[in-house]
Amino acid sequence: MALCPNCNTKLTDGTLVCHCGHHVAPQTTGDPSPPAVSPASSTDPTVPPAPRRITWPPPAQPTTAQTPPPPVVALPTAGLATPPTPVAPAPTGFDTAQTPAAPAPDYPNQAAPPPSHANPYDIAEQMMPPPAAIPPASQPEPTKPAKKLGGAGLVVALVAAGVLIVSGLGVGIWWFAQRDAVPPVNVAVTPTNTAGGQGTKGHTQPNTTNPPQTPDNAPITKCANPPKVKLDSLYPTVDRPSFEFTIEPSCPDGDILDYQSFFFEVSDADGPAVLGTVDVGNEPWVIAPDGMQMEVLFPVLYSPDGDFGYLEVTFTPVGNPTGVDSVPADAATGWQLWIADDAAVTVADLSRAGTAALNRQVTADRRTVVNEMTGYWSPQISSKYVGLDAEGVIWGPLEIWREFLALKDQYPYAVLIDSTDWSCYRSDYQYWVTAVANAYTTAEGALDWCNANNRDRDHCYAKLIGNMGPDGTTVYND
Repeated sequence: MALCPNCNTKLTDGTLVCHCGHHVAPQTTGDPSPPAVSPASSTDPTVPPAPRRITWPPPAQPTTAQTPPPPVVALPTAGLATPPTPVAPAPTGFDTAQTPAAPAPDYPNQAAPPPSHANPYDIAEQMMPPPAAIPPASQPEPTKPAKKLGGAGLVVALVAAGVLIVSGLGVGIWWFAQRDAVPPVNVAVTPTNTAGGQGTKGHTQPNTTNPPQTPDNAPITKCANPPKVKLDSLYPTVDRPSFEFTIEPSCPDGDILDYQSFFFEVSDADGPAVLGTVDVGNEPWVIAPDGMQMEVLFPVLYSPDGDFGYLEVTFTPVGNPTGVDSVPADAATGWQLWIADDAAVTVADLSRAGTAALNRQVTADRRTVVNEMTGYWSPQISSKYVGLDAEGVIWGPLEIWREFLALKDQYPYAVLIDSTDWSCYRSDYQYWVTAVANAYTTAEGALDWCNANNRDRDHCYAKLIGNMGPDGTTVYND
């Protein structure tokens, strides 16, 4: 039995490390044979590898001078767990001295030391306690979450929201009170029928509650120059199209229009889009300095789809003035609705309007005729020229136009064709042809359509449309 040179503690045979941590030279029993390898397998991850057993002192080196080994430094044991005394394994039969397995270090977060070393002093190195754990690198401080409103902050927010809501309600109540403080202008529109078929007119009460402002409310007098009429908007329906106008005086103080009726015409380069006469009667139009607005409903819109070019307005007084030269400023005429009539429109004007309407319709339908009907047989349901005396009517442009509108309403695929655009029609007259845009490869197909729609041979037959000449392009029902 040996004693520890550091603390004089008795050591049992085979003890390599004292409980004080001092390394002790191995004791042998006289058997020079090398000890057996520790039964702990170096490949077992659960058992720390045993340190190699080397001869102590180290074998002689070939050099004459030996470097003494460094002294073994006793490590402080304060605060560290005392390593347990290793238990020597049972002898294997080859020798009596066994190398015990080194105990795993009792230090957290430290790996076991490597199983071997390259220098002769590796026993001391292996038995040294591992260095203190290196603190991890400083991590960036995480973003602090937004603080939630506490009880006091929530109360303040609710109070602020309540103040805003109450303020908004107060402003709204004040605005409605101020708005209601000014009475609105009362405008009464009373349609009345006038004698002579001149149309229907509307009347408005004098603007007394909010009179137009003129210098010192001076009376409005008749202006020597005619007023200007500006088109504000239009609603281009075929039946009773609506146009809105503003009549602006040429004089800064206003104007008086004391004629009994006025003729309106709105036209583009093709001709009139609408026209009609408005009967005013004995009440003059008193135009304030900032103008007078009105809406006029016309009898017919002379266009298939309301597609016009640049529109111009013609405004012509009809008849003689009534002699009203001056009226009070508060008698200015307010907004009015008028219904125009074409009974007093001249035949020449109506003929211009009808011709313009026919030309606009042909232009609108030309693409359909060219792309879908050329080279095919189609049902033709009408063919008229201006001056034709047939069916008890002397056909003019307006009559032809109105017939086309009626056929279009009955057969939505009806199109209007100008015969002068195609050589398949005779050239003795300019025919306005109404056909149905159903294309057939044979004349029988078009005639079957005529029979299915109960149209006789005088009002429906097959027509081959194209520029192949008139011969063989018309087939009638038997």
